[in-house]
Amino acid sequence: MIQETADNTGSVFICIASALTAAAGGVKTAIHGSTAAFSKCRTEACLAALGVNPLQSSARCSELLERVGICFFSEAFAGPELPAIQICTEDFESECSIERELQSGSPRKTAEMIAAILQGQKGPFRESVLKKAGKVLYTAGKADSIEEGIRLAGQLIDSEEALETLHRLIEISNRPEER
Repeated sequence: MIQETADNTGSVFICIASALTAAAGGVKTAIHGSTAAFSKCRTEACLAALGVNPLQSSARCSELLERVGICFFSEAFAGPELPAIQICTEDFESECSIERELQSGSPRKTAEMIAAILQGQKGPFRESVLKKAGKVLYTAGKADSIEEGIRLAGQLIDSEEALETLHRLIEISNRPEER
């Protein structure tokens, strides 16, 4: 599980992109989003701007985990039973300036940045995503070292597997639920 840190630093962008990349790598990933009023770009709003329906029942969240490898749940729902991997952005000192640049991002701008990274855009934002996703892939046992996890994360983005994970998440999250 990757948990948003609602600390007004812009980490939502890095969390979502990293979660999609980790899910593409086979890590069952549940994003727990904060609905804190002080968060400039809540996870729910960013996912909605990407085309994902963030308002999921527990049953749909379980289906998404099974079929796509990723889901979102807010404070309103109990989260799925997964081992927690909380990767804080403070783990990477070099990201502080990058995250300051993200502070002013609206949900739409954040969604555009996520899409650009998943489409292979290079630069410091991608590097932050690779570091976080690499650490998740390593912690989840998908890589033998953080460095190998970072390389794997790059491959998952460059091969468009992370982007395809987003597309599947959009498709399934927007289907009507069977009652």
